Amino acid sequence: MAHYNLYNSLSLDPSAESSQLVADIDAKLAQLSPENAAARDELTTAREIFSAESRRSQYDEELADPAGPEVDIARIRQIAASPAGTATDMSTPKHETPSPEANSTYTPAPGYNAARTPQHGWPTQTTSQTPAPSNSTGFSSSKKQFTVDFSNMAFAVEPARQRCQSIMWCVVWGILLLMWLIAGIRGLSLAGTANDATAMSLIMGSSDLEAKTANFTASMIKTVITTPLLLVLAEFIWSIRKTLGLKGANNA
Repeated sequence: MAHYNLYNSLSLDPSAESSQLVADIDAKLAQLSPENAAARDELTTAREIFSAESRRSQYDEELADPAGPEVDIARIRQIAASPAGTATDMSTPKHETPSPEANSTYTPAPGYNAARTPQHGWPTQTTSQTPAPSNSTGFSSSKKQFTVDFSNMAFAVEPARQRCQSIMWCVVWGILLLMWLIAGIRGLSLAGTANDATAMSLIMGSSDLEAKTANFTASMIKTVITTPLLLVLAEFIWSIRKTLGLKGANNA
């Protein structure tokens, strides 16, 4: 039965002292990218095992027994979470002389939580990643994409929909109303100027009256011409939208 070998997975020397293994793991943790949670979890779990001789001895003994229970990630977590000097086999209790570390305080490595849900597996290569250079300005260098959702803006309309229910027609009528209001205001201004003008000024001509007359005439011409053109264009677009809506209803 194949066991999970932390030495091979983390490129550690099985013959090295436990203190050297812990130092190597700390160096790998310092170079590890913060986003690689699985690699950090494996390293911190291995650190808990190699930081206590009793836990390492238990792991090495089970790892060297090919006929014994499988040493999987769950078992490795169990060994790492056990207090120093009390790591035991899953199947057969082992009576060992407690090491001096058995009476010491158990302090988990930073970032390690033995109670969290075990992962299905760790990556085989975890320590070759180097953190990306940070931006000195404090802003993220990643590019964000902004998209606009037009899914709710349907061009086709239902065949039974009335013009009074359409925003398009409300806009058209608003534009026409504004144009006629402007023309009316200019007409009232022209009428007031004509009432105030004297007979002599009418005979000799008044520049103010002529200017307002020209403005009113131009405004009326534009309004009269634009009104039917805008209504015809709006009706054409409205017919296309209703035709598409009818086609969509028939296809449905």
